[in-house]
Amino acid sequence: MRDEITPPKQQRHGLFYVKVNQPTLTEDIKRLEVIRNVIGDDCDLMVDVNRAWSLETATEAVEALIPLKPRWLEEPLRWWDDRRELKLLSQRTRIPLSAGESELTSYGCRAVIEEQAIQILQFDVTMFGGFTEGRKMAALCELNHVEVTPHHDCFIHAQLVASTPAGGFVEAFTNPERDPLQAELFKNPPNLSEGWLTLNTAPGLGLTLSEDALAKYGQRVL
Repeated sequence: MRDEITPPKQQRHGLFYVKVNQPTLTEDIKRLEVIRNVIGDDCDLMVDVNRAWSLETATEAVEALIPLKPRWLEEPLRWWDDRRELKLLSQRTRIPLSAGESELTSYGCRAVIEEQAIQILQFDVTMFGGFTEGRKMAALCELNHVEVTPHHDCFIHAQLVASTPAGGFVEAFTNPERDPLQAELFKNPPNLSEGWLTLNTAPGLGLTLSEDALAKYGQRVL
């Protein structure tokens, strides 16, 4: 079996993402209990709600999640007023809350920080502003004691995480079928082994685009 599709637990990863939002909260908790039992207490479990819960459901959920010791609860609240409701929820739980990947501007990310609504910011520079805005967000997180754990594209965001005292984690997808473009886009991707990403020492992002990947996935615009 190829290493890139070996089950993550066997790859010796120490942190695992799980998405929830079954028809009932009881079903979600039962599923998370099974997962916690499989990965054991020595691994971190992050729970991603994808903005699906009401404040009432989220308030019930944070109580039920305490025995499972989640590393964080990601985007737990519905989008239409999640900034304010995140603040309310953060006052009701000691479980760290994370958000930011759905914000389309750095100002939106700034707002959740100023609301003291989250403990972890998950901005995505591929969705707004690029690396320059990412540097601003990392600095803002450092000043406000918020952890930087960007959304997706670990090869791009790893530089930002490594360059700030507020740096936390980067998301990585080790199965190339999950994200074939990321798996093939660079000739020299950083080494990912046993849960650690080792940055290249070349200037800038340290990455070289693959001509084969550009030919396979790209389209010339005249």
